[in-house]
Amino acid sequence: MKTCISFPRLCALGCCILLSLLTIDGRAQRVNQIAVNTFSGNWSSIKGQGGTVTVATFGSQVISYSYSFAMPFAFKYDDNMYPVNTTAYLNPGSVGFNSANPSYNSIVGNASYHSKIIALSGLQTSKYGGGSTLLRQVSGSAPNRVLTIEWDGMGNYYMTELGVTSYQIKLYESTNVIEFIYKDHNFTMNNSSYSSYTKSSGLNGRNTPSFVYRSIMSGTTKTPASDYRFGQPPPNVQLTSYPKMANFGSGVTGSDLYSSITVSNVGSDENGTAKLSISSLTITGAPEFSVVSAPASNDSMLVGESRTILLKFSPQFDGQKQATLSIASNGLDSATQTIALTGIGLAPLISVDTNVLFKNKFTRMGESLVSKIVITSTNIPTLNITDFQFTGDDAGEYSIAQGPSSMQIPGGQSDSVFIRYTPTKEGRHVANLNIINNSLNNPTLPITLWGTGKLPH
Repeated sequence: MKTCISFPRLCALGCCILLSLLTIDGRAQRVNQIAVNTFSGNWSSIKGQGGTVTVATFGSQVISYSYSFAMPFAFKYDDNMYPVNTTAYLNPGSVGFNSANPSYNSIVGNASYHSKIIALSGLQTSKYGGGSTLLRQVSGSAPNRVLTIEWDGMGNYYMTELGVTSYQIKLYESTNVIEFIYKDHNFTMNNSSYSSYTKSSGLNGRNTPSFVYRSIMSGTTKTPASDYRFGQPPPNVQLTSYPKMANFGSGVTGSDLYSSITVSNVGSDENGTAKLSISSLTITGAPEFSVVSAPASNDSMLVGESRTILLKFSPQFDGQKQATLSIASNGLDSATQTIALTGIGLAPLISVDTNVLFKNKFTRMGESLVSKIVITSTNIPTLNITDFQFTGDDAGEYSIAQGPSSMQIPGGQSDSVFIRYTPTKEGRHVANLNIINNSLNNPTLPITLWGTGKLPH
């Protein structure tokens, strides 16, 4: 939970969030014309990192209202170019250009906030618990340097038990983009002693030729729910997928058929590097369809790059199957694509010309009787016979006299197996012949063997 607490003097400093929106191409724009977008930034404190400069330390004895420094690079804000070495002023929650004595009223929109980028109103430096620190760091190399200002450990001057939070302003060279990144979102500022201070964020412009401001958040007791980026429209990320239908054709039940879909980033980098990420893949419909491989969620496709999604169809039953693949991404106006999936499951079917052999047949012991079973594959797929099994108490009286010409019978064709009955004792001999196969209708097809042996006379 974020607790924004206002210091009587620092809130008076105007810890409002005044965000300046700057265009990437440097076009003339006042703060109320610049694009603003929310985004999810990755909080990373610059405290203790190489190159970090501690510009002010706040505590029970020292509360710094203003600190000046020279801008490391030229920066355009509110349609006004501030050259390199321009004097900038840091106050709790704000960065100002050429405004050494800003009003400490924290309400966004006061004209005295001219040329100020204010990060967060309502928070003050912490009196207890070690105080707060204001940090500054320049990273990168020209013309792509980044100036980071960090307010570390900001809380309530008298009531640190409500907690402290941190936040940053990032100024980007050349693009004039500004980012506000918060360590904690929705950080509650519930100190009633300072409830009169408006907790707000936005951009304040110059007071000449006329004062303009842009309020992003106002009148709330919490920090923003997200991070903000100003001056740069969202990158033009666009998803396309091809083909729009994957037809797997016909497959025998138990087999696997494969098809692939290509996803591509067809956006542009006009608003910054556009990276396409696939966030999820969902298949609805027949369960025989599945995703074999796909881009990882952290895989980013640059403009013009493509990835392959490999799909599998494993029919389990006979008939036509259908499903829909939904591809979700961060594409702007093409975030979700749907692909129709279709395939046909073909199951081999088996039939025989008899289910009883040797009934009412009397055979002398020591002699043999041979009978034929015609096996037919009645569907399109090939019928695969894997085994002939004799079961029952009298299974030893029967054997294969001649197997089929092939254990694979093509669809629509027939083959035969010859069974020999050789009684070794008198009387009726009952057993079963199980034809083990891959058919859908009878994968273990039983044939009753019912022969009678008699003594020779």
